Amino acid sequence: MISIGDDKDIRWNVNNLEVVGTTSNLPVAVTFYGAMAFAQFYGYDLPTDAEWEQAARGPDHDDEDEHQLFPWGNVIDPGKAKYSTGNKGPVGYYDGNQSPFGPDMKNDYGLYDMAGNLWEWCRSKDLSSVEDYPQLESLTHDLNAISYLVSGARALRGGAYNSQGSEGGELHCNNRYWYDATQYTVSFGFRVIRRETDYTDPWPEVEISESFDGGGWIQRLGFHDWSITAPSGDWRGNGGYTEVHRDDTSARSGTGVILFNQNYSYLYLPTTAGLPVGVSVWARKRSSTDSSGRVYAQVLNGITWSQTGSVSVSSIEYEKVDLAIGYSAPDGQAIRLYCDKVYLDDLKIYTIPR
Repeated sequence: MISIGDDKDIRWNVNNLEVVGTTSNLPVAVTFYGAMAFAQFYGYDLPTDAEWEQAARGPDHDDEDEHQLFPWGNVIDPGKAKYSTGNKGPVGYYDGNQSPFGPDMKNDYGLYDMAGNLWEWCRSKDLSSVEDYPQLESLTHDLNAISYLVSGARALRGGAYNSQGSEGGELHCNNRYWYDATQYTVSFGFRVIRRETDYTDPWPEVEISESFDGGGWIQRLGFHDWSITAPSGDWRGNGGYTEVHRDDTSARSGTGVILFNQNYSYLYLPTTAGLPVGVSVWARKRSSTDSSGRVYAQVLNGITWSQTGSVSVSSIEYEKVDLAIGYSAPDGQAIRLYCDKVYLDDLKIYTIPR
């Protein structure tokens, strides 16, 4: 189990990890994606939510009628886990020589610190209810797929050294916590596992890259409807108060850029061969006198548009915007960007193979 430091040394950038500054020494502050990259670099993985819980309970207490609150029983005990202390400890501290005195706390799988010390990242995304979890464990299921979201929440298990409460509820084997996969706190860590068979997660690749240079450009199709004939294909947009313009003088690169001049402007993404999982685009707000602009990613679920990513654009200088798209988003014109008083240029669509 690896602890993290107080400074964020590794950050996630749509499709790869970047070391911030010149950091080279451990411990480092790590996000979910940093933990996953570390694990897979050495041939390991992070456990799913269900795998972590079974490991915490041990082989003798994983049946429904044998569940215990803690890996050791049903009564919280400071001699068996590090919690409410404000101090992290080395892995295996509770080996029978701890203070206050207690027994060797490795379970029948030989695992230490399945309760307390640090929250541990898991592969699984947040659940609205446990009934949503797949009946058969699957790494490619939406809930466990690494490419499901560029950002979003992932599960943490086990509680930490600063978990409070006399009953130790955060340390319960069945307790789970969710946190944004791109963020971190000093009470988070992770534990790696090795799978019996090799498994490689599908990783996002750029399928469409569009700088909006050349082509037929903006044409009116109807009231508030417009299209762009661009090198990567035909793009479409609409919206209740849409005013879309080409403004070459404000382009980040090349000769083209789109200005979304009002609220409620939409840019529909073209069909992709792979499953779309993220969008990267450079954006700046319309003017220095405007409040922050915004760019949203939305996916059509049946007849309802659901937001999957949102970024505020606060500068008149171009900044990179990364947006999540649902792993199982439908085909066709069912993904769009909602744009509010911003320039957009150099857009990339990330997909994984079907």
